[in-house]
This record gives sequence, C-alpha cells and structure tokens, in this order.
Amino acid sequence: MSSPIVLEAHGWRVQCNRNVDRFDCQIDRWSGDVWIRLVQSLEGDTDEPWPPSPPIQQLVLDQLGPNLPALLGVGMAGSSHWSISIHVDPSSEQLILDSACRCKAAPGNAEPNRIGTTFQVASDIDVSQQGERLLFERQGTLLAILNADTGVTFCSESGRIAIACKSLDATARWKIHFSQESPRTPDDQLCDLGI
Repeated sequence: MSSPIVLEAHGWRVQCNRNVDRFDCQIDRWSGDVWIRLVQSLEGDTDEPWPPSPPIQQLVLDQLGPNLPALLGVGMAGSSHWSISIHVDPSSEQLILDSACRCKAAPGNAEPNRIGTTFQVASDIDVSQQGERLLFERQGTLLAILNADTGVTFCSESGRIAIACKSLDATARWKIHFSQESPRTPDDQLCDLGI
C-alpha cells in the first residue's frame, strides 16, 4: 500500500489514500491538541460511469503560490473527465474543494442524475443544517461549517452528505468551503455598528 498524500494547513488536514484505482479524501480538523476526522469521501465502484465523488486517479501535492500548497487531481469514469483542486485560503483559513466534470455520456450509459461529491460523516460527529450551510459538532463543540457556492445543493441524511452541482452542462463545476466560523454578512457588520 502506498503512503497517503497529505495537505496540512491552518488547522485543516486532507489525507488522500489510494483505494483500488482512485484516491479517497479524509478531512480532519485540529481541535485543542488532536486531529478530529470530520468526513471521508465515498468513491463508488471502478465500473460506475457516474460515481458519487470525483474519481481521482492521479494526484499530486503542488504549490499554487508561495506558501500555498494544494492537492491537484484528475481522473476519468465512463467517458467523462474529472478534476479537483484542494487548498486552504491563507487569508480566510477556509478549506476549499473546487471540482469539475467534463460530462460525456458513453454509448449505452444513462445520463447522470447527479454530479458531485458524497461524504461519509465520522461516527462521532453531529451534522445539522442551518439555512444554506451545514454545522459539524462533536460533543457540543462546533468544529466546522460547510458552505457551498451558488449553483450547488447539498443534503445530509443517514450519516452521509451529498453535494451536487445544479447545472449538468457539458462542464459541471462545484465548489465547497469548510470554515471554522460562518462568513460574516453585511447585515452582521451593520449589527456590530448598532445600525
């Protein structure tokens, strides 16, 4: 078994392990003095043309800029090509997963009903939905918040989180952000000013 490929920055750790012909991703958060597993991607079978998560078969740890490490991956399932970029934004300290699929149905394969990413939530993590975001807690302590860009939907049930791109165009793209705190809205800032 090969060694995992690991991205670690600003209290986030993404560990990717080869699982048959592709990599899975485990996302951990530093809390106090220990890493706590939040989620692990679900990869599906090698013969699925539309797997539950991007089928990343080639993955490298590279630099997007000075002190900006990133995991960059590509893969293929059916006749479609997939890619992912994972990095931590140094200014917001958000873990960003930016994925895409160049969709092409192979002859005899059905069109996809969902393209996105699916995570299994760690057994000791509680997930709750608050508006358009998901909160990850462990023993009452907030560990992380999941936000998605416009054009992305997610649902959480039975210990799984399914993230889907709303548009199934020729190229589907979806971007999610894990953060420690919720991004502040202009209304929040006005409240701070007493307006």
